[in-house]
Amino acid sequence: MSNAVRSRGGTGSRAPGLIDTSAVKASLFHYNNAASIVLSGTDEYIVGPSMDSLATFTKSFSVSMWFRWEVAAPVAFRFLAEANTTAATLADGWGLFWHNATQLKFFIGFWNDNSKYAVSDAISNLNSEWHHVVGVYDGNQTLDTDTIKIYVDGGLGANVGTTTLDITALDKNVSIGRGGNVGSNNTHYMRGHSDEFALWDTPLSEAEAIAIYNEGVPFDLTGDTGNYTSSSSLLLHWRLGEEDTNTTDGIHDATGNGHTATMTNMEDGDIDITDYAGI
Repeated sequence: MSNAVRSRGGTGSRAPGLIDTSAVKASLFHYNNAASIVLSGTDEYIVGPSMDSLATFTKSFSVSMWFRWEVAAPVAFRFLAEANTTAATLADGWGLFWHNATQLKFFIGFWNDNSKYAVSDAISNLNSEWHHVVGVYDGNQTLDTDTIKIYVDGGLGANVGTTTLDITALDKNVSIGRGGNVGSNNTHYMRGHSDEFALWDTPLSEAEAIAIYNEGVPFDLTGDTGNYTSSSSLLLHWRLGEEDTNTTDGIHDATGNGHTATMTNMEDGDIDITDYAGI
């Protein structure tokens, strides 16, 4: 168990922003988000079910989460989330990780193949503000190639990747806060806060990525709201602290599908009720 200092941010550390009332419904104003999960950056992570147990995937899916880093400049290969091999090659799944100190990469297949990942624009204020990321694998099986996109705070990253990978047989577990090659190398672990993780078996549109960011205010993804119309394709939604009070019970799935996640090498105090995404 790490002895890293736990960040306890007040309102100044939360994501800024106003609600676009033209795109949301009144119930959004009452959406309760009062906790997040904090990870040490050394050995703590959250692990859930395998991708193939969630759905029969073909060539499309999307992931979304909120994060606030705990250091000013993350080093390369620190992971936010992934479902990938435990071998050093990281070659048969997907991942969201730092490409360098200010950019995120979303890859499909092999992490080091430049054509198979999308890279975000530079992200500022990493250790003082919450940010939102969406990774989209948009598979059109009538074409020879499929696109890989990443959105940060509603903005499409400058680099869009392509691949022909079929992920039907992807049997790796979904996890938050670590990379596949964990072994004795702790540089792949995340250090900071995670909140509101979600996964769909459909490619979210750009309008949906913008809607989910919602100017920095999370909302209930289990129902359609404004330009967000993919709630019926939502496979799992870990609120990361809202209904989670201890490591024994794990992280609950807000979709009702029962995809509970396990907090590994963690303690009850890692459920942080003082720092969370949104105003």
